[in-house]
Amino acid sequence: MDKSLLFEKNIIDPLTHLEDCILGEESDIKSNTTIKESVIGPRSFVEMNNSIYGVKFVPDARTDLGEISK
Repeated sequence: MDKSLLFEKNIIDPLTHLEDCILGEESDIKSNTTIKESVIGPRSFVEMNNSIYGVKFVPDARTDLGEISK
């Protein structure tokens, strides 16, 4: 997907390529997904083994920023 807006509570299937997208809050991003130059909303879950480049995570009041850096 390129230049898309995904609303909240989406499930992104494995082997999906996202570029220049906005993912709404509480998105569930499965393994082996490529995400480039995108924004991921608060309370989203990103599984292991993803390629992430130039992505911004949008925190909210409940986000522990120390957990994002791990």
